[in-house]
Amino acid sequence: MIPGFASAWRITQDAVVKISPNPSEPFIISYICPNTSIPIPQVRRVLPRRQRNKYQDPDQRYVIMDYVEGDLLDIAWPTMGWWGRIRVIWLMRSHLRQLHRLPLPFADLPGPFDASGNSYMCSGFFFTSTGGGPFRSYRDMADWFDHRRYDALVYAHRCSGTVNKWWPKFDRTQPLVLCHMDLHMNNIIVDRNGMPWIIDWGRSGAFPAWLEYAHLVIWSLKAPKFWIRSARFMVGNYGRYVTDYLNKMYFCWDAPLVDEPLGYFTNLGLDAD
Repeated sequence: MIPGFASAWRITQDAVVKISPNPSEPFIISYICPNTSIPIPQVRRVLPRRQRNKYQDPDQRYVIMDYVEGDLLDIAWPTMGWWGRIRVIWLMRSHLRQLHRLPLPFADLPGPFDASGNSYMCSGFFFTSTGGGPFRSYRDMADWFDHRRYDALVYAHRCSGTVNKWWPKFDRTQPLVLCHMDLHMNNIIVDRNGMPWIIDWGRSGAFPAWLEYAHLVIWSLKAPKFWIRSARFMVGNYGRYVTDYLNKMYFCWDAPLVDEPLGYFTNLGLDAD
């Protein structure tokens, strides 16, 4: 098993096999590779995975990909000089700008998707421990996030009797862009030339860029400070979305989905908007 990977194995000198959560990952990789210069291990073959029990996701696939010779950034970082670190950050900025500017195959379809336009469950910290979706449209995803705000308002009112209207709603003005959504230092391989390769696209899909930034920051809590402080340079200046929105409802993301029924405040004669 390759160090740092949860489910990837080197099977030949130049190939690995991994378990992909759904058909979206190989499709998104195959879409990015010919349309950008982002270094990504290319997909060679996709094979179905036999379902061994009722708990296994039937959408899982075996994906055979190129093996990338190099070190995980988490391992390489302490051995790199300042120039090497700055170069990696600069190149990551270039990679992510290309990714976020790439036209979407399906303009209003958020989250992971495949070649046929089928959408899949969104995962990651801000989609709760049970995930979110699949979403049919950007509005559908925005409504899901606003319902999580509603859940937080109901919880707070039950605990304290107050309605915290200062919690903002989802910002629907930011466009969907193609995002990796799992950019921690163990998903970046630095090759012998110092080029960072981005691996593990299992959570990738169409999201607002500030969610890319938020996930990079949340998964970088134990990363070097210089790497964390460079997040705005690499992704964009989206810190306010973390401090003014996501962090204010922290317990919503750190708990299973509640999905409170609508009408709680109306029945009490209160305004929660």
